[in-house]
Amino acid sequence: MLLSFGVATHAGAAAPPSVADLPPALREAITSLHPAAAVLRADEVLVERCGTEHRRDQVVRADFNGDGRADYAVLLRIGEPKAVAGEALKSVSVWAVVFLAPGATDSTGRSSGPSRTR
Repeated sequence: MLLSFGVATHAGAAAPPSVADLPPALREAITSLHPAAAVLRADEVLVERCGTEHRRDQVVRADFNGDGRADYAVLLRIGEPKAVAGEALKSVSVWAVVFLAPGATDSTGRSSGPSRTR
């Protein structure tokens, strides 16, 4: 899924961003995808399954398309985890979504936003 959101940001932050670092326009874009969508938080990542190096908010900020603007990739949890019969763990739908900054273009120079592709 590729989306465009309206926010002025700068690429190249040193530390991985957290949910608290998300710009308001990006939070609105997430909610517009699904009202029950929420970024997968560090405390929802199981160390036993994923390792300690992945126990962080599932947000990546980078310039994915080379236009000099900060873009975001997030793992979104859709709804609350539910128990699965016969399993100790809970289950929930997870979407991987990339949000490109406004006015972003792809490698051919075509505008990527506003768009929504699945």
